Amino acid sequence: MVENNLHIYKPTIKYLILKKYKSKNKLFDVKINYFFNYVL
Repeated sequence: MVENNLHIYKPTIKYLILKKYKSKNKLFDVKINYFFNYVL
């Protein structure tokens, strides 16, 4: 159940985090993308 819920909400969580930190730190954006693409 947790896996399924995470899969559903992952795009939204990613969007919120990127929206908050976007254009402040490009390297940070890359790290966040890596985290969401490969860790979750």
